[in-house]
Amino acid sequence: MRVADNKKTYNVVFVGSSTIPGYNLLTNDKYPDIISDYKKTFRVMNKLKADIFLASHGSFFGLLEKREKLRKGSSTNPFIDPDGYRRFLADTEKAFLEKLKNATNKLR
Repeated sequence: MRVADNKKTYNVVFVGSSTIPGYNLLTNDKYPDIISDYKKTFRVMNKLKADIFLASHGSFFGLLEKREKLRKGSSTNPFIDPDGYRRFLADTEKAFLEKLKNATNKLR
């Protein structure tokens, strides 16, 4: 979504979750398309331009740290954090690919 603040417009991206806590990726009868869905998620998320990144868990985007910076009177808005979005996305995609590789290696 787009929001305006002080005559500037920002792109806001809300991330549900792109983490994979204990999910069975290869032999998941309840979710046989899990791998292709994760890959599509990362393709879509990589195309998004995020100025402000919010998520289902505050720890994903540093909510407490950013709130503290605002409380202390930060001269810039810490929630405007496109680099934080890119880091989160890169980290979760890397974790997904590593888990997929490890699961594939176990089947060999």
